[in-house]
Amino acid sequence: MAEATTERNGMWPARRFPFGVLLVVLFTFVAWSLRVAFVGYDALSDLTLAGLANEALRAVIFVGPVLLYLRYVEKTRATRFLRLVAPSRDALWVLPLAGAAFVAWYLLLNEVIGDRSMADVAFAVVLFTVLSPTTLIEEVYFRGFLLNKFWQAMGFWRANAASSALFALIHFPGWFALGRFATPPQLAVDALGIFAFGLVFGWAMKKTSSLWPAYILHALNNLLVVTVIGV
Repeated sequence: MAEATTERNGMWPARRFPFGVLLVVLFTFVAWSLRVAFVGYDALSDLTLAGLANEALRAVIFVGPVLLYLRYVEKTRATRFLRLVAPSRDALWVLPLAGAAFVAWYLLLNEVIGDRSMADVAFAVVLFTVLSPTTLIEEVYFRGFLLNKFWQAMGFWRANAASSALFALIHFPGWFALGRFATPPQLAVDALGIFAFGLVFGWAMKKTSSLWPAYILHALNNLLVVTVIGV
């Protein structure tokens, strides 16, 4: 029975969901909402000092509680728990498959709702989109920490859905600041899209036993949003 449970979860035996994780989630969402409300919100930071400070604050809000929890509550190595390890070579087919699907999806969107041309984006914006620490921060928090903690207490796909739902939800304070609540249909489409991509990122981490493929796909997604859709 214990072996079956461990096999189902892929990494850990099932256990009761810890209250401490809920506190981490509550702190992060409240702190991020306050940061958006009182410090301001930029859809995309830049390579200025203010932009770098913004990313440092984001890291403190999202990654800080995770590292403290793993160090003092779980008492485990963060790199191992967060799966910041080399991916399984047998599963590297995930990257070209998912990457090609992402490219095809955004090209299709551009044909249907776009202007059928590549967006005119400054090279500095493209470079920052690819290299922005935001992508890694989000993957560490939502896939590396939350998905793996949820996965300890439930089946993978339920855990993946829960972490992806929170991944979509964390965008709501920023969207509110940008006035996107004025167009509910577009807001719903954006939220569902982020939820779906979150599922893919989680699946990539599961298949490769590493967070890095999820990070690469997340960075590719951001790049395609900027260069194809022009958002």
